[in-house]
Amino acid sequence: MIMVVRKADNAVIARYEAWATGAYENALADIDRDGFKYLNEEITMMGNMVIWVQ
Repeated sequence: MIMVVRKADNAVIARYEAWATGAYENALADIDRDGFKYLNEEITMMGNMVIWVQ
């Protein structure tokens, strides 16, 4: 799972199935399209990717 999360309030903005073709690229494109700024990313202990935005 790839989750886009707003850093200010930990709100989950979007979720993507990591196995889907182009999921990471789609997440980055949606972040830009929606006017968010990419901050960083991390992998959780459960194996999910969190992309932090503001």
